[in-house]
Amino acid sequence: MSHLRFQSDVLRLTSTLIVAVLLVGCGSSTAESNSTQPKSVEEVASQLSEAGLTCSNLRKPPKSEWNLGTQSAIGVGECTVAGEDIEFILFGSSGDMEKYFSAGNKVACEFGKVFGITEFDMVTSGAWTAEGMSKPLAERIAAATGGKAHHITC
Repeated sequence: MSHLRFQSDVLRLTSTLIVAVLLVGCGSSTAESNSTQPKSVEEVASQLSEAGLTCSNLRKPPKSEWNLGTQSAIGVGECTVAGEDIEFILFGSSGDMEKYFSAGNKVACEFGKVFGITEFDMVTSGAWTAEGMSKPLAERIAAATGGKAHHITC
């Protein structure tokens, strides 16, 4: 595994845990998005594309490759948006997505610091979340989908 791929995988796992801390500590709204909630990974990709953020090279990894804590998800997708590789996780409801994050704790930031990662950017949009992107892309995705960008600094 290349160093960049390893760092990307660590970033995704760590950022997932970090958002858990953020959402538990600050609360969240189930009314982040007024748009129709997607029912499949393909619909998430389509929603991004319709918003002008083409989701190219869509990959649906097998469940055995999903990050820790995503077992309750109904789908995981990976694609390239605006030159960045992102991962998105789709849940059956916004409540399921919030439960996924509520399992996190303050150890998440410490875990990221071990790898020199001290900032994370993610998007939550109703029943799905997008991870592993830069702050500008998180803001664009959030604005385009009616979601919320989360910038976490440890």
